[in-house]
Amino acid sequence: MTERPILFRPEMVRAILDGRKSQTRRIVKPQPVAGVRNSPFVPSQLEDGHGREIRCRYGYIGDRLYVRERWAVCDHCGVVDYAADPSRCCRGCDGPRPTRWKPSIYLRRDDSRLTLEITEIRMERVREISEDDARAEGMTTGWFGLARWEFRELWERIHAKDGFGWDVNPFVWMLTFKVIP
Repeated sequence: MTERPILFRPEMVRAILDGRKSQTRRIVKPQPVAGVRNSPFVPSQLEDGHGREIRCRYGYIGDRLYVRERWAVCDHCGVVDYAADPSRCCRGCDGPRPTRWKPSIYLRRDDSRLTLEITEIRMERVREISEDDARAEGMTTGWFGLARWEFRELWERIHAKDGFGWDVNPFVWMLTFKVIP
């Protein structure tokens, strides 16, 4: 079992904490240019059209991911406060929320409050997401077809500027996880 970091935005951390999010999709880097095929000859069981193994950088089933999220140190009580938490300092010191949040990439392992265990991994195109999978991604819309639409809008906001928008339909790793108490 290996443990690796994974970054999440505050709204997605909130969805995990609320029990609404049990999947995440991450862009496969580099993108396979010659297709993808199943292969019994490599550990990941996936290779590109040239026979090179495609490995998921997040690990394998059973590996753990510790969540890095936006954070700050409370000016009043000196403990770590998380941007995903509502209202005032989460430790009850009644101090105001910090004003200078630090990027999630700088959160130390010791300060991470969420550990996820990978229960399923698969590679797919981002537009192959089903309505049920969109809800497992934390989308809240309950009407048929609208959770997928909500996911599409979120995907565009996050990835279009980097050239991996919905219309490009990049390959993604679909990771299903459970929270480790």
